[in-house]
Amino acid sequence: MPRKAKETPVTELDVKTESEVEDSVPSLDNAVESESALDGLDAVSSAMTDETGLLEASEKEESVADDEIAVNTPAPPERKSFYDLNFRKLDKDLSPDEQKEWSAIYASYRAGSILSGRVAGVDAVKLEAASVDCLVVFDYRVKVLIPSTEVWSAETSERPSHILHSLLGAEVDYIVKEVDREGYCVVASRKQAMNHRRKSFRKRMPKAGDLVDCRVLAVSQNKLLLECGGYEATLSQNSISYGMILDLRETYRPGQAVKAVFKGLDGDIIQLSVKEVNPHPFDGIERRHPLHHRRLSRIVGKYAGGVFCELEKGFSCMCLYSPEQMDCDFDLGDNVIVVVTKHDFANKLVYGRIVTSW
Repeated sequence: MPRKAKETPVTELDVKTESEVEDSVPSLDNAVESESALDGLDAVSSAMTDETGLLEASEKEESVADDEIAVNTPAPPERKSFYDLNFRKLDKDLSPDEQKEWSAIYASYRAGSILSGRVAGVDAVKLEAASVDCLVVFDYRVKVLIPSTEVWSAETSERPSHILHSLLGAEVDYIVKEVDREGYCVVASRKQAMNHRRKSFRKRMPKAGDLVDCRVLAVSQNKLLLECGGYEATLSQNSISYGMILDLRETYRPGQAVKAVFKGLDGDIIQLSVKEVNPHPFDGIERRHPLHHRRLSRIVGKYAGGVFCELEKGFSCMCLYSPEQMDCDFDLGDNVIVVVTKHDFANKLVYGRIVTSW
């Protein structure tokens, strides 16, 4: 009577199914009696081991391919993480002012509502693997970052980078684009907020000559950058004052609200005049500053041998030196005595001559 062979344990690591083992090894009884059958079993086992290795390698390649697809396929992780946040838990210990601030941020992120804040500084922040200059804006406690690429509208995107630093103190509009709730930080776009402001402005387009509200964004010695209805306007002294102003920074500052006269809208260029808000100071000049009378004034500018002397705030008299005087004897800001020599009613200008310093 033939001996019964020992039953070999079947595991998932060695074979796929028991039926496959029975098909591959036709007779386990003969394997005990025949060395050739044992060799055949070893060959089958080796082949199955090789097959298992090939399957594992194939699975690894598929896993790598899946990872590459996940990297190359854009996904909105910010919005997904935002909607997955537990706001009840995160906001339960907020003060009333903090709760108000975060509620406004949530609404801006979800509905695109416009928020406003004051520029506190400019930081270099690493966004999307690149360092970007960002406006830092605060309304209360949350840090708002506005990348330089999201500050200006498309037609003014070539503004010099140093203009960003001139915006310190300015009040700007923005729409929240990304939220880091636990980090108390958000990323926003001023450009998108300006586009919304422009649409509203065009719907209620003012007439030429109407007064409009403006905000001062930046000030230099001779130029003023205003924002009105989502449009930006760079004004020179000719549109700011009837007279020469020595330094506009002494009169205007970022964040200041001013009135201006709307002159028109040409495409994306708005035309404004600050000086026309007030009546021209030349009106009634013959009563206030008659011909051949002397007046105390201050030198506020020089150009091509001529001198601008301020008779009144915002109104200058164009003067010449007396024959015995030299330009090097007079500096900007000096007080002088001038005599009025001419009234130009056609151009609304006053001429005079410097008599002496004061």
